[in-house]
Amino acid sequence: EGEEGGRGVMGTVGGLIGDVFNFFDSTPREERITKQFLQGSQAAKREMETKGGKFYSEGMMETLARLAEKIDNVLDEKYPNGAFVRLNLRSPKDSCVNTQAMMSSLISQVASSSLPAPSSSSSSSSPPSSSSSSEKEDLALAIENTIIYLTALCSSLKIKARETKEGDKSGEEEGGRFAVWLLGSSLRVYQDLTRVRLHEQMGRVQLILREWSDDLNTIWEFRSFVYNNQMTAISQYHSGTYVPEILDKKTRNSRLHEGGF
Repeated sequence: EGEEGGRGVMGTVGGLIGDVFNFFDSTPREERITKQFLQGSQAAKREMETKGGKFYSEGMMETLARLAEKIDNVLDEKYPNGAFVRLNLRSPKDSCVNTQAMMSSLISQVASSSLPAPSSSSSSSSPPSSSSSSEKEDLALAIENTIIYLTALCSSLKIKARETKEGDKSGEEEGGRFAVWLLGSSLRVYQDLTRVRLHEQMGRVQLILREWSDDLNTIWEFRSFVYNNQMTAISQYHSGTYVPEILDKKTRNSRLHEGGF
């Protein structure tokens, strides 16, 4: 059910999601769970508009429980080393910063890196020539800190297969229940589900489980713009983070992306 702050959003998502009725393979490394939505459902609408009352029904929670169970089955059969969960529209990447518990986990991971604090030697009274070295060091440190943070952010989205070790209290952050909680506490997912419900021409929404790879570096993530099966543009996903290697290998990266189309 997630933390108290996410219960309302979870209930709203539960009101929008219909019964899970079909599994099928998209690729050898993907499983898609197709969902129908309660199109024009007055009951769901009333649930969404409820303020201060019981925000979700037993039926909604039963649907989410079935979804969690199906995700557990896929994890056990296909992805024992973990998976990444997302909709075919967007992923719940914002979930890990929606609650204090998740943010504390991220801060802990960043703090455990033992990186030194930025130097305080550069000040407004120092000549630019004498502070240039410190500024470069601070820039490099800021880049490294940001990369560590983003890596921790993404790693917190890993859906682990359930474990039954005695005394292990990490079960709440494992398996289908955690996947459903991530989806239910994501504003991005809520917005996408709402758009689909209001605009039927957007088609059906699908839930995707993709095999997790610890070798993938989140910094090397790009947005590719494609028209008529032709690459038209590429942009850095984390555009606010300056990574010298990306600029240095711009031509190589472009060729690699174009080779996929």
